[in-house]
Amino acid sequence: MPFHKLIDIGREIIKGKNAIGTTGRGIGPCYEDKISRQGIRFIDLSNKKILKDKLKMTLKEKNKILSLVFNQKKISINTLVDDLMKRFKFLKEFIVNTEDFLNKSVNQGKSILFEGAQGVMLDIDFGTYPFVTSSSTISSNASSGTGVPYKKFSKSIGISKAYATRVGHGPFPTEMIDDEGLALREFGDEYGATTGRPRRCGWLDLIALKHSVEICGLDEIILTKVDILSMFNNINVCVGYKYKSQKFKKFPMDNNIIDHVEPIYKTFKAWNNEDLKNKKLPSSLQSFIKYIEKFLNVKVSMISIGPEREQVIYL
Repeated sequence: MPFHKLIDIGREIIKGKNAIGTTGRGIGPCYEDKISRQGIRFIDLSNKKILKDKLKMTLKEKNKILSLVFNQKKISINTLVDDLMKRFKFLKEFIVNTEDFLNKSVNQGKSILFEGAQGVMLDIDFGTYPFVTSSSTISSNASSGTGVPYKKFSKSIGISKAYATRVGHGPFPTEMIDDEGLALREFGDEYGATTGRPRRCGWLDLIALKHSVEICGLDEIILTKVDILSMFNNINVCVGYKYKSQKFKKFPMDNNIIDHVEPIYKTFKAWNNEDLKNKKLPSSLQSFIKYIEKFLNVKVSMISIGPEREQVIYL
């Protein structure tokens, strides 16, 4: 809804340097309405009177917030309803009972790929709260978000870059804040898909990745952008954290700690992209992959060596 976006952006402005760094698309305020049981659902758009009655109640609150807190113009209910009805006219042929549709497909023996958005460290419960998204991003959300029983899933596959990135604010122990980090961003084309914002880049963090593997119960992982790391002479991976006199092998959930940890690195020699073009694994890359598999206790089943679909190596 338009008021979701306005509230989202307004909050970020008010927070200033303490802003979370949202995309400004209104996702958080939209989830708030869902949890507070005043969200508008697609089924509501099938009845103009019901839609208008619901929006009247919602706009009483939202318009006060917009005008008194964010100094924004109030939203006209008639304009909003007319706009939503136009959108519904286009969308209604695509709206089905997805729970029923998906379960029928599974029972018919069809294969379904559920692809989540964002990453585990942005999960509302298990991520670096409050620098997270508003929904669950872990593998079990494929079930709770669709209505397909989890026991019907045959495999959970995790996807990770061979280095780490983050958009917006929040803890990032392995962030490269030097020229190498900027070069990695350019070479890896690390800009947000939604907003175009530059991503923060750093070395692969195996502590955070192991946290993700365990929470999601992954059967295997795929490493992407392996070719990008060939720009370096040596490649680091984080295998632990130091904080004052403590050492961590598990991801600490206290941001007061994770904000100030010092990463412990293991270093590998880089590889040559010419070998990758021939789909050969250089010995240095083999060592890199084997170490990751042992550390995470999960198999690396595939690596990507370029942006094209066919630029992969199955392991």
